[in-house]
Amino acid sequence: MALTQKRIRELDTYIQLDVGDSGYIAPTALFVALDSADYGSEPKKYAIPNIGGSGGAAYQSDSLTGLSDWLVSVTFDTAFDAKPLVVLLNVYRYFEYEAGRFTRENVNFYLSGSTWYNTTGFTITIDDGESLTGLYIDYKFEEL
Repeated sequence: MALTQKRIRELDTYIQLDVGDSGYIAPTALFVALDSADYGSEPKKYAIPNIGGSGGAAYQSDSLTGLSDWLVSVTFDTAFDAKPLVVLLNVYRYFEYEAGRFTRENVNFYLSGSTWYNTTGFTITIDDGESLTGLYIDYKFEEL
């Protein structure tokens, strides 16, 4: 029997849960996989606590509602020491598809190249064809 292994770039994206959430795993128990076509048959691993020294201890997250403009700029409460990891960034609304039944509908938004976020915050532009009514923006940035 042959074993087929997926490359790291083919896997689903990991979302770090908050302490107390079901399924939470401490960042100190996680590894980051580094993959390249040049690595041959296997990716390489690197312990998260070895990246920048904080082990993912510092993060900034929020859920925004009541938007008044398609251009959304967020300033973090405390600046990161280095450019953080984008753990979560979702723009969506809930759509009632049947009386009392809702589904989440993703909303198109744009990033301004590699400069859309830095150590002090981020800026996104919501598609101007979208209504701002009922929109949510969830984000989580984490320092490694």
